[in-house]
Formats: sequence, C-alpha cells, structure tokens
Amino acid sequence: MNIRGRLALSGLAFAFAGALTAGLVACGGSDDSGTGDRAGTDEEYVAAICSAAAKFDESAMAIVGNLVDEDAEPKKAAAALAKPVSTLVSDFKKAKPPEDLKAYHEELVRAATSVEKLLKQGDLDAALAGDPFPEGSGAVEARLKRIAASNDDCVESGFLR
Repeated sequence: MNIRGRLALSGLAFAFAGALTAGLVACGGSDDSGTGDRAGTDEEYVAAICSAAAKFDESAMAIVGNLVDEDAEPKKAAAALAKPVSTLVSDFKKAKPPEDLKAYHEELVRAATSVEKLLKQGDLDAALAGDPFPEGSGAVEARLKRIAASNDDCVESGFLR
C-alpha cells in the first residue's frame, strides 16, 4: 500500500466519524424519515449517535491498525472496514432524531449508506473521496454539543465535540 493509502486508511475512522459529526448539527423539518412514529428527544438522539460512534471508533481503529501493519491492499482494507461502517449505519438508522432533525437524519443515513456500499464493493478510494455528508447549522450544533459534553460515549469517542 502506498503512503497515500496508508494515510487515508489511518484517517478513515476519524474522517467518517468527523463527517457524521459535522452533519449531525444541521436542522431538518420533515417528518418522513422512516425512523418510527415518535420523535426522539435531544438526549436520546445524542446518546444513540454517540454510542454508535464509540462502537465504530473502537472497532474501526483496531482494524485500521491491523491493516496498516499488514500493508493491506485497498480492496482488502475496504472489505475489512465495511463491517464497522455497516454496524455504524445500522445503529444510526435506529436512532430517533428530534422532530427538527428528521429530514437531515434521513439524508445523513443515505450518505453513510453510500459509503458503506462503496466499501462493500471494495472501492476504498471512492469511499474516501470528497465529503458526501450534508452541512450543519450552528444553533443545533450548540444544543447537541451541550448534551454531548456530559455523555460518556461522546466524550470517549470525541463525537459531537
């Protein structure tokens, strides 16, 4: 694996979680997200997202360390990373966003699913290219970060900081 690949691979977990973090702070307004009948509270949503992020961070970083040590080819790296990304996407789909985040949450799930699909296809370069995640908004960011500051999973993973 070339140096670009190693750097990209070692940064994948942080880049993916960072992009999700940036995306979580946007506002939406639709209630057709498919996340269930009841909207979640800010606290429930932050807890679900940070729990998923902490689990992802732990499993992805272990995989990244092994792949770099093995000098893995990009296709093998993509396949290995697909599992923790799939788990993250699955956990993320289960999160119940507050009403004002439902539309954005659905966009975020679609973007994360597209990265998951690329990894499953073995296309590490495409999975790492650009930023498929929508942008966030300051007011919601501040609101969620206040809650995240006292959530152990958020603090541990560095998510929503």
